[in-house]
Amino acid sequence: MAPIRVNCIADVAALAVHLMTNTAITGATHDIDGGQQLVPGR
Repeated sequence: MAPIRVNCIADVAALAVHLMTNTAITGATHDIDGGQQLVPGR
């Protein structure tokens, strides 16, 4: 596999900085929604 890092950012600059400095995270989608995805029935 080629050393390609792919990530998707929905919002928030702090997450962008975190992804640029952390090489262990790749191929992930990060939802910045204040925890709304954890609310039942949503």
